[in-house]
Amino acid sequence: MYSQSLSGLKTNVDNLGIDYYIATTPGNYVSFSGSIALQNNGFYMEVYKIGKLVYFVMRVTIANSNDGAWKVKIDKYPMKQTTCHAFSAFKGTGSYVPCYSDSNGYIVNQGGTGKYTIVMSGEYVTT
Repeated sequence: MYSQSLSGLKTNVDNLGIDYYIATTPGNYVSFSGSIALQNNGFYMEVYKIGKLVYFVMRVTIANSNDGAWKVKIDKYPMKQTTCHAFSAFKGTGSYVPCYSDSNGYIVNQGGTGKYTIVMSGEYVTT
């Protein structure tokens, strides 16, 4: 009886379109654009997808950035371009970093140049 209940719960969750994953390396999960180098072990991301809504939190430690504004895209869930998105990012000890989405589905942040850690989160609608 117990295993049937768990099986039924998994089926119900699957039917809701809920997905969740953690990535500790960018790998096949994200694409970066810009002149940046990540520090070793400098990436962590959690992504939750419920239906068409995607929620994420990402920590990126930059070993060196030559771009004032670099970009990142969550490849598994492309961003729908005709909807509103909400992002926020904080650098170092908590200074706010402006970020927005571009027409290619990237999240652009203006973290600046040099070496730093940025924590970014947000939500968007996937295609």
